[in-house]
Amino acid sequence: MTNLLLTTNIVLPIFLLMAVGFCCRQLRIVNEAGFSAINKAVFRIFLPASLCQSIMSIDPDSIVNPSALLFAAVGVTVIFLLGCLIVPRLVKDNRRRGVIIQDLYRSNYAIFGLPVCEALFPQGDGGMAAMMVVIAIPLFNAYSVIALERYRDHGEGDGGKVNFRKIFLGIAKNPLIHGCLIGLVIMQLHIPIPQFAAATLSKLAVIASPLALFALGGAINPQALRGNTKSLCAMVFIRLLFIPAIALSAAYALGYRGVAFAVMMIVFASPCAVSSYTMADQMGGDSEFAAQVVMLTTVFSAFTMFALIFLCKTLGIF
Repeated sequence: MTNLLLTTNIVLPIFLLMAVGFCCRQLRIVNEAGFSAINKAVFRIFLPASLCQSIMSIDPDSIVNPSALLFAAVGVTVIFLLGCLIVPRLVKDNRRRGVIIQDLYRSNYAIFGLPVCEALFPQGDGGMAAMMVVIAIPLFNAYSVIALERYRDHGEGDGGKVNFRKIFLGIAKNPLIHGCLIGLVIMQLHIPIPQFAAATLSKLAVIASPLALFALGGAINPQALRGNTKSLCAMVFIRLLFIPAIALSAAYALGYRGVAFAVMMIVFASPCAVSSYTMADQMGGDSEFAAQVVMLTTVFSAFTMFALIFLCKTLGIF
């Protein structure tokens, strides 16, 4: 009963924040342009500030499990490579190939995962969740640019050539990367931060997760579901059940427990990233299908994440 109550208290507030955003969208309190502006502010200001603060507050001498970071990096890479091998054989539409490949591995770690980790470890996780961002965000962006650039053409051809300059620029311009790098520099060089600057950064960081979840709820559009039932069901099953089952079973077998396992759970079991829709739209992918995958995986993750957290708490994994 204790674990059930704890799990409810962790998961329910996250989805209630999303529900508030959804209701504001449906009641037209905030329109689509408003949510677009909120999302832009979250990605360019609030999330980078949150990540910067999380990383700069890490004790450089603290023990962050490097093997767990490596496991996540290898896991994401393996999923990406398998997607590149399998998806083109099963999907004929080039515009959808890149979208499906990126949605297989690209979880909503920054927006969805960090609040879960904060709720699971209110006393702090030793910087593990923040350090995972340094690994996950560059990989997510680089692999997405590769997949979408490769299959951006129409028809059944092989698509275009990979533009490595675009990959580099996409990573270099990512505000989340900027926040991580600034935090790392401050942490490693022990740069003193004036109290007024630290207080301002702290207030911006506190806003990040609630506002991001609110905006994520506003992005949910039930009317976008038209056809694609089989493909969408397959994506939900693979993203929220199949991949977590394989990846987390391997992590458990290798002996990962506690914070390390929880962070890996977030990397591999979170819903598809909202930014995957934005990138698909900008790079000529099937953006409508991308939006549908984001919406459905986000909705159904309420049940899968609840079950995962409850199971792990009951078994004492973290």
